[in-house]
Amino acid sequence: MVDKIKALLKGQAAMLLAGNKVNKKIWIFSSTDNEEFNYNSRALFLYVRHNLPEITPKYVINDEKKRRSLKEQYGDYFFEITKPVLIIHNKTMLSTICF
Repeated sequence: MVDKIKALLKGQAAMLLAGNKVNKKIWIFSSTDNEEFNYNSRALFLYVRHNLPEITPKYVINDEKKRRSLKEQYGDYFFEITKPVLIIHNKTMLSTICF
């Protein structure tokens, strides 16, 4: 539950940084610690890729070998989070937002 709250807060902070100019035609997916291509996020990513041509799906995979293999299999829809753009520090939470 805490991870979901953190993800929600990161999303809100990203929207603030972008000036609420979010491209609603690009959807970002990820799974367990950005290391796996599995579970519901995988199924939804594949559904969007095949059935919603107006949406550009992207999937976060930080493992270089997996990312390369997935790009070969599905195309250039996979990327790595490498650079933090916002770090929030307070007494109860430490968060990093990456793009």
